[in-house]
Amino acid sequence: MIKTLWYYQKTTMRHQYEALPSGRKVLYITLIALALFIMIPFGLGAAAAGNVFSPESLRAVIVYLMLSTLAVITFVTMPRTFQLLFGSKDIEFLFTLPVPSRHLFAMQFFTGWAGFPLLSFLLLTGLSIIIGAVSGAHVLFYPAATLLFFGLSVLGAGLSFLLNLFLVYILPAHRAQQLTTIISFISAALFILASQTPNIVMQNDSTSLTIEEAPEWLPTQPVAAALFASFQGEGSGVVYTAACLGALAVASLGVLWFAEKHYMSSWQRATEPVKNKIKSTRPGEARSVPYAIAFKEWRAVQRNPKEWTTCFTFALILILMFINFFSSGSALASPWANPASAWSSVHVMLGPAILLGLQQFAAAAFGREGESRWMLRVLPVTPRQIVLGKFLAHWIMTGMTLAGLELLAFLVFGWNIILFFAGLVLTLSLTAVAAASGIWAGASGGTYDEKNPQKRVRFDTGVISFFLNMLYLLLFFIPAWMLLSAGLSLQAKWSGPEPAFLPLWNTAPWQWITLLGAGGILSASGLALLLVYLHLRHGTKELTERGVDYLDA
Repeated sequence: MIKTLWYYQKTTMRHQYEALPSGRKVLYITLIALALFIMIPFGLGAAAAGNVFSPESLRAVIVYLMLSTLAVITFVTMPRTFQLLFGSKDIEFLFTLPVPSRHLFAMQFFTGWAGFPLLSFLLLTGLSIIIGAVSGAHVLFYPAATLLFFGLSVLGAGLSFLLNLFLVYILPAHRAQQLTTIISFISAALFILASQTPNIVMQNDSTSLTIEEAPEWLPTQPVAAALFASFQGEGSGVVYTAACLGALAVASLGVLWFAEKHYMSSWQRATEPVKNKIKSTRPGEARSVPYAIAFKEWRAVQRNPKEWTTCFTFALILILMFINFFSSGSALASPWANPASAWSSVHVMLGPAILLGLQQFAAAAFGREGESRWMLRVLPVTPRQIVLGKFLAHWIMTGMTLAGLELLAFLVFGWNIILFFAGLVLTLSLTAVAAASGIWAGASGGTYDEKNPQKRVRFDTGVISFFLNMLYLLLFFIPAWMLLSAGLSLQAKWSGPEPAFLPLWNTAPWQWITLLGAGGILSASGLALLLVYLHLRHGTKELTERGVDYLDA
């Protein structure tokens, strides 16, 4: 029976690939070629970085790297494995066939492993081959690294299946699915942030870096020992590798056996009908139509924490920029010693993060309707009211969040009140443009795919929106320069000049500096109003002409 299931799965995967648009195939091939192209210089850089660390520190790095790789494989794979275990439409049909459940689970596991775990295995193996070839590793290192990375990928995939079954037992199915998506985003973010650690610790001029030894109880210590011994060609490397492979095999088989035994009961629990709570039928207060739509949008985001994962790009861009800037040792990067200069630097970095990151959050506004999109066809509301309501919801949510961060930074870093208000105007203007740009993208190219609910905007619309926001960054350069220069000049008049990358006007009269700041506020607000108006007008036109039927495409 396992051969029949394998033939069915192989045929399904081949048909899925053949059904892909030619543009998507070209994109995948391009991404694979790009990954191979990047792998070579990355491997060369990793091999060169090994000379900076002492042997003990290098072993600690490998221990932490293997542990983080196992965690990332486990958590990033969780959404896909959840869909395989509980979301596939043919699962219920297959359970009615005279097929052993372990065979079904084996095919589900292979399908789950053939995604991110397989990709991680191939990338790690390729990097190890490049590093070993450059560093002159012993021939034993290559099969040892390949087998150990394969074992880690299998164990990580098995743990993702087990964690999904555990979440279904303690949470309702829809909440468990939301949690798996959030966990995968957080784990990916932590892994990317961890990759920035060398950039931080290597800011000094030391020729050798020392990292404290990893604790002996970490499970990846034997893996690091096996890689080290095999790299140097020691006979103990074969023993360590065999022992690690045996331990990985036992752990993987134990995890998969336990998951297979509880698969049926977990699936029954996940597919149980949800008992809706009886809510009050008392009518609420009458609201204006845009306000009601904005409130509905807020409730949709509030009920589903996965919606906030679309802000992942914003948070990642901002955090990476802050880490690299404030760890640079520059005089501009000292927020307490030079608060005004740090204020200007922070707001320069906020622009790309807002326009390139938060725009995706608003672009999902129409695709978020999902199965309830039919309501937009029958409600007595105009397209203009729909567009305006969704814009207000996303602008208020993102604008208030960033305004709160502005206030927190104002209190922590001791920024001047004028600097605070100038930064607030710039931030709210940028969030308004990002929200309007996203609403236009959603109205023009929003989509809903039942098989892939996270796909909210067509690829071509997303690309156009990206380049438009790059253009808006250039347009906002002049008002941002006026605001930042005026703020720095006023601060210099009060407390003396600080190191700055913008010209100071502290010798100019107060009237000129005030006029410069007022011009920055007016130009930023005016440009934001113009762009918001154009985007909402075009989005209303698209929604009027096409309706929401295009979401089914």
